[in-house]
Amino acid sequence: MFDFHSKAIEQLINRAIADLAVQDDFTTDSQGSARVIGSQDLVCAGLPLAAIVFQKVDPTIEIRHSVNDGDFVREGDSLLQISGNIPAMIHAAHLAFNFMGSLSGLATLVHRFTEQLQETSTKIRTLQTDNSVLSELRQYAIQTGGGSVCSSNIIRLGTSQIELAGGIRAALDQAHSDASIQMIPRSLTAYEAVGSSPEFQGAEALEIQIEVQNEAELREALDAGVESLLFLATTPEAAKQLIELARSLRPDCIIEISGKITIHNAHAYAQTGADFLSPSALTDLTLPARLTLLVDNPLAK
Repeated sequence: MFDFHSKAIEQLINRAIADLAVQDDFTTDSQGSARVIGSQDLVCAGLPLAAIVFQKVDPTIEIRHSVNDGDFVREGDSLLQISGNIPAMIHAAHLAFNFMGSLSGLATLVHRFTEQLQETSTKIRTLQTDNSVLSELRQYAIQTGGGSVCSSNIIRLGTSQIELAGGIRAALDQAHSDASIQMIPRSLTAYEAVGSSPEFQGAEALEIQIEVQNEAELREALDAGVESLLFLATTPEAAKQLIELARSLRPDCIIEISGKITIHNAHAYAQTGADFLSPSALTDLTLPARLTLLVDNPLAK
């Protein structure tokens, strides 16, 4: 479970509140209740973070969750019920919606992709780019939406690295050498340990992945002992042919397709037999989910 009460999250919220220039003392004693509703169908992500923001702005605000992270809600459904100082709630909502809208938007997009993969064994996966708190929040949203995150413990060799090394076998040998240096035993954090295999919880598990573009490169990679392949910017038809060949040569090879995979063509890519799809849309700027604060019962004093 994600730790929304970590020091990093606290610092992130404090910086955001400072940037928003939220006043600390709300002198207008206008009390009431309000609801946060979805202005679209969405998958909830970041509700605990939003609740922390509301109470960080004004500790007297009371919050009740109508749903939980991971729940799919329809347009107009209530997500949070809030009561307290109305000006404080309105100020806090701007910031809370920035966080919750972004995370729910990403979780919803992942959910839409996973819907296209039904009746296939293919999964949605993205690569963790760094260990910043914002990256970890994005990872959380992706997993909340039904996707998975490949940690930074992966060596991905693209065409430029392969050419620079002098070919696939030379690049793979260098990667194995680098991997052996990085295989330093350590304990996983509680967040990293979720869903991980016990045998990998005492040391880094490094995956070496080779990008291939055609049959010749695929055969060379598998002959060199590559266990993970990446197809980039290929059509579903071309990918299907290469994957069928790869499965015939090495049935347990991990295969990932990345690039301009969309909601409309994701099912066709999943039918190729790939293990993972990594849509570039999940690393691009994602539209936030639309949220609304409805003040139900203002009681001015």
